[in-house]
Amino acid sequence: MANPKFSDEFKMNAIKLANNRGDRSLKDIAKEINISQSSLDAWFRNHREELNQLSSDR
Repeated sequence: MANPKFSDEFKMNAIKLANNRGDRSLKDIAKEINISQSSLDAWFRNHREELNQLSSDR
């Protein structure tokens, strides 16, 4: 089965949910929006790395 393609908007909304998750786990967020935890983990990690790169470039 092919991996589904998610829009950038969907990914950003998922990252926002992850950033504002409170005491919920990434696993819970992923389950809530019907995606794999590994996808959310990767998007969240990549977003943090991009932010770190932007702040170190200043």
